[in-house]
Amino acid sequence: MAYSAYIIGEIPKRITIQCRKNFETVQYVLEKRGFNVINPLKNLLNKKMNVVDANKINIRQLLNCNVVYILPSVSFDNTKNAELLLAIKLNLLIIQDLVFLTENEAIEELADLEI
Repeated sequence: MAYSAYIIGEIPKRITIQCRKNFETVQYVLEKRGFNVINPLKNLLNKKMNVVDANKINIRQLLNCNVVYILPSVSFDNTKNAELLLAIKLNLLIIQDLVFLTENEAIEELADLEI
């Protein structure tokens, strides 16, 4: 069973090339490790969608994920990040470092979270 991972990161009003690169790099690594990845930038960059609708879709997608990966630009002290707050409230597995993560390790972590 493949797990879904949602990428959380600071997204400026004008999305820069570096911002896209950060999200796409993490997406690539997570996909190589067997995760279905939700990259919120895809909806935000969709010209057919306004920002509010894109954010609503992103939150719905986050609700269906098992894991979130937090880019280094996000701090746990950042209580303004709605995605991070929601992930914490939902008791999702939160990953900040890709060095140790394998799908099996994530499965083990998720199993520990189940009640």
